[in-house]
Amino acid sequence: MIYKYYLTFLFCLSLVWGGLSQKTNIIVLSPEEEMESTFSGDIDQQWTFNQAVTKDNKTDNYKLNGFVTNPEGKIYLLKEVAFKKIPKSIAFHANDSIYSCVVLHDNQISMIDYQLDAGTAKRKKISNLDSGFQMFRDDQSTVMVSYNRRKRRIQVVQLKSTSGVSTYNVVIPERQADEIQDIFSSQPSIIIPSMTYIEGNSANERKAYLYQNKLVYTLDDKKEARTRILTIDLTEDKPKLDLREQQAGVIASVDDFNSYVLANQLYQFQVSEDDFKITVTNLEDNSITKEIRLNDLKDNIEYFKRAQVLAENASRSKYAPTIAVNAGVDGSSILVLNYIDPTSMANNYNYSMSFFNLDPYNNVVTPIRNNQKKKFDYAQPYPVTITIDPDNVLLNNTNATPVYDKLPRKYIRELLLDNDKYEKVSVGFTSQFYSFIYFDDEEQSIKLVVEPL
Repeated sequence: MIYKYYLTFLFCLSLVWGGLSQKTNIIVLSPEEEMESTFSGDIDQQWTFNQAVTKDNKTDNYKLNGFVTNPEGKIYLLKEVAFKKIPKSIAFHANDSIYSCVVLHDNQISMIDYQLDAGTAKRKKISNLDSGFQMFRDDQSTVMVSYNRRKRRIQVVQLKSTSGVSTYNVVIPERQADEIQDIFSSQPSIIIPSMTYIEGNSANERKAYLYQNKLVYTLDDKKEARTRILTIDLTEDKPKLDLREQQAGVIASVDDFNSYVLANQLYQFQVSEDDFKITVTNLEDNSITKEIRLNDLKDNIEYFKRAQVLAENASRSKYAPTIAVNAGVDGSSILVLNYIDPTSMANNYNYSMSFFNLDPYNNVVTPIRNNQKKKFDYAQPYPVTITIDPDNVLLNNTNATPVYDKLPRKYIRELLLDNDKYEKVSVGFTSQFYSFIYFDDEEQSIKLVVEPL
């Protein structure tokens, strides 16, 4: 029998974050075990989870271990789960005291429910999935979506727990088949996160969102400044498709175009060399609720000059404009305007990097290789942030407080890029603390470190 020893060292007994300097938990590997990978993230910027995969060289089996840290700083040790093939965690969420993880292994999908207080784990295989699915998540569920052209349907599988799996096969009307096929082309939509602060959007013409139990797919026609919108409402017993197009009022000599969806609002951003226009549309009734032009920022001359530079650069052929929108705690909308090199890694939210995968939707950093350091700036080069207050008034400032805090990039750089001490490290952030898990080669152990921000 292979034994694993769990040691916990608390450097401070207080669970009050203001008085906590650091916590470290250690899993010591047996001589037959070796470290494979780690996976980390957060739930609603309140909880973090950190997982590690190890291989037992004696049995050739793999083990999934890990921790969950609650908002008060209490650390839960997750029950170990064994696999015959290497597992990869691909999504996570929580309901009440159950933390659920979706795992890809041996060409199949399984879901694990961890009862944190009881220290138990329940596992279930998810069957009858169409191929080529994309994955979304919110804090309480994981949603898998696949498009089947031959069967003319969209399959939606919503995972809440091992006992709460719902499958919807949404039929595509024949009259809409071609338009929907354009949305689900061979180039997958970029999944935009809804539970983190977005500093820079993608310039990809296809995007997808999960917000308030609704799936929204968009396809931008950049030449016509028009957006096609497909909505699937998962609050209905039998979800149906809602397909529409929204034309933005075109400015003279449009060079490029981008869009963003937040809740029931569509934000369309078009630029030319000396102007830009933002059109805000209520998707419930298709009414235009706000239009913003470059000259509307003239009240703040320094701000206006910065926006002029952005419009000029964003209209150049080597760049593309982007718009992202974050909700404010007071009901305001925080718009982040930017431009990006469409060929760069930062243009694709489905990251696949040689050093690590940074998935802002899950707020996760997963290491792939530790022998290569690659600098990557999550922020775009020249952001301009403006605010629309709850009364729909444009404010030339950035004083609004976002619902989700900005991702603290400096810690990612320090932990992943600048410190050779940490092998196979990944990190999760909350508004109060961050936790990271890594392999200590000298001590042959997995270490979890929790530190206040």
